[in-house]
Amino acid sequence: MEALRHNAQGQPWLDGCIRPISLSHSGNWAVCAIGPARTRCGIGVDVEEIQPVAVEDFDLVFTGMERAAIRRAQSPASELIRRWTIKEALLKAQGTGLLADPLQIETTGDNGGVRGTLHLPLAEGYWLTVFAPHCATVALLKPSPEELLGAGQRQNDHKPGPSKAI
Repeated sequence: MEALRHNAQGQPWLDGCIRPISLSHSGNWAVCAIGPARTRCGIGVDVEEIQPVAVEDFDLVFTGMERAAIRRAQSPASELIRRWTIKEALLKAQGTGLLADPLQIETTGDNGGVRGTLHLPLAEGYWLTVFAPHCATVALLKPSPEELLGAGQRQNDHKPGPSKAI
């Protein structure tokens, strides 16, 4: 049985597994991203529930240009969370998480201007972002509670969501 471990920076890994992983949870959701085998590149994932927050509270996270774009957005709360998930997913993939300076990542454009970023549809009121610095196909799998908790279930018995290349 493989055990979940964490390195000194808090990055998760599975004992005996050669694939990089990333974990996140928010509200009603917990997600895990699994990267390709035998790669030195990590993978990062972040899921966040969209809630109203003051952009002024994020001076240490977003540049002045980013904060201005968030304020101008049709839905500032959604735009702030979208940009947050980009930064957090990228920093997780780098293996630093928020130990690194999020101001060093500029989020502009449709996918945040960060190559390797992909937003996946999860549920209304949430942003789910995956960052993979390598070309990968990403699929969103939503197993049922029975599949997650049931004993003896077939491993490939799941409901696949959309699949996209990044």
